[in-house]
Amino acid sequence: MIEVQHLSKKFVDNWALQDTSWKLGTRRSMGLLGPNGAGKSTTMKIITGLLCATDGQVLVDGEDIFHHPVACKKKIGYLPETPPLYDDLNVKSYLKFVCGLKSVPTYHHTSQMDLAIEKMNLQSVAYKPISDLSKGFRQRVGIAQALIGDPPILILDEPSVGLDPQQVFELRKVIIALKTEHTILLSTHVLTEVQEICDDVVILDRGQVKAQGALQEILSQMQPGHSIRIQVQKITKALLTDLNEISGVISIQQDGQWLEVRCGQNFDRLDIFVEPILKNDSGLLAIEKHHARLEDVFIEVTKE
Repeated sequence: MIEVQHLSKKFVDNWALQDTSWKLGTRRSMGLLGPNGAGKSTTMKIITGLLCATDGQVLVDGEDIFHHPVACKKKIGYLPETPPLYDDLNVKSYLKFVCGLKSVPTYHHTSQMDLAIEKMNLQSVAYKPISDLSKGFRQRVGIAQALIGDPPILILDEPSVGLDPQQVFELRKVIIALKTEHTILLSTHVLTEVQEICDDVVILDRGQVKAQGALQEILSQMQPGHSIRIQVQKITKALLTDLNEISGVISIQQDGQWLEVRCGQNFDRLDIFVEPILKNDSGLLAIEKHHARLEDVFIEVTKE
């Protein structure tokens, strides 16, 4: 649905993007991640036609955004980091205005507005001035304008920024529901949000792609085998020796009262660690499987 090919962008003497390539398939959701200044917003602005690239190509459903900008833009709904809202309009009037901007036929205005309001659960504020809305509702109105025209692709730049935890939870549910009908490209610094919403991930750092692919594949590559976390009251050399002698244990790292035990691919037992802990009177407090997190991957590939 979106294909970025060797995309580069230079501002004066600074390369915001350098030879980046990746693909986002139909009806899939992708998290575009990276530290501040990594090139995320620049990438989104190029895909939506707001910026020209210095080099490279962007295909939207097989069409080049630079050669066929109008056709491509009709397929994209875009929420920039700061939603383009008019505070003196109420929600419905604003969405009607957006219908005009997007050249939606007049006889479709009502159905398009009603559908966007329903999808974003804006019925209770449809006739309220936008200036009176909370940050959470303003973000919803921003996504509602992106839905006008029924575009197959949604590009959302930091949709949950500045929201309180309850607003983030509600907005996340809405985005997950939109996945069934739209291809979604999402930029965010909330990595747990990406793990809940996205199928694929691209991690940028200083304008270059550092990791990309299906989320679960990236996580499994980050942590082959198993990792067991054990918390005990006291750690002794004798305990570490006994744990290291367990068949399948690859390495043990200590962090305070916690031990992180790396095991082989086929290792899937927790009970085998209990006996040496009891034998050494170390005081078992907790034992659990530890799964690789997106935070681990992000830190690893951007640590320089």
